[in-house]
Parts: sequence; C-alpha cells; structure tokens
Amino acid sequence: ESLRAIPASPGAGRYPRTNFMMANVYGQGRDIKNAARELRRYVKLEPNSRAGKASKKQLAEWEAQGLIKKFPEHP
Repeated sequence: ESLRAIPASPGAGRYPRTNFMMANVYGQGRDIKNAARELRRYVKLEPNSRAGKASKKQLAEWEAQGLIKKFPEHP
C-alpha cells in the first residue's frame, strides 16, 4: 500500500525505482496498461540505466503485441 502512494507523492521524482517496482506489481497482476504507465515514467527519469533499457524493451514488446499504444517518446 505504501509503495503505491510514492508515485503519486510530490517528491516522486526523487524515487524513480518505485515506478519500476510498481510496474512489476501491475505486470504480475496482468494490468498491462498501468504497468506501461509506470515503466514510461521510469524510462523518463532513468533512460540509460540497465532497468531503463529493459523497460524500453518491455514497452516495445507490448506495443508489438498490440497490448499498449505506441507513445511518441518511445519510437
């Protein structure tokens, strides 16, 4: 429950890893729409990290499968 509160808090940008963790929580529950939202937030904050690169790959896979729409910032 407290993990879910962090991304919505005013200081959320200081803790980008919480977006990555929330994406995993949503993904395990098959909530791809919310998982993608959290991954996009994470990629925006940490685009060159190992997890950021993995997140871009996951987003591209979901886009290719038609599970999510392609966003302009994610070619």
